[in-house]
Amino acid sequence: MKFLSFVVGACSAHFSVTSAITISQINGRKYLSSYNGQPVTSVKGLVTPKGPSGFWIKSTTIDLSYKSSNSIYLFGNSTLKGVNVDIIITLDATVTEYRSSPDYLYLTELASPANITVLSAIPKHNFNSIALYTGKYHDLVQQNPANASKLALLHLSMLKT
Repeated sequence: MKFLSFVVGACSAHFSVTSAITISQINGRKYLSSYNGQPVTSVKGLVTPKGPSGFWIKSTTIDLSYKSSNSIYLFGNSTLKGVNVDIIITLDATVTEYRSSPDYLYLTELASPANITVLSAIPKHNFNSIALYTGKYHDLVQQNPANASKLALLHLSMLKT
């Protein structure tokens, strides 16, 4: 009987759903994601580039560690219809590790995105939002130190959405 309860416990832990974690937590700080094969829910991000087979999202909660990534690819062209660049979304998906050849490194991605909800849109050509989410933060602060406070306020307002 003890063996049966151990097997049931192991199976339920293996198929658990992880919710509301950040993109940098999904990517992790190691070579492969510790969430590989697991479903995740309520992942929040800003849609950046779109391609023919999916799109990229960038975290709205920035992790400044050089060991992790704040962006992740969402594979699944069926979800492209309702998704535009410069919108903040939440979604559910399954974490996977992809590589097209044994010669390449793995890419952590989210497969089969579902329940995509648009939270807000960033106005087109908004100086602050474009700077924050295209990696130009440092350049803009160098040009004018007052930009730092503007970008920080924008980031905080986006976190509240």
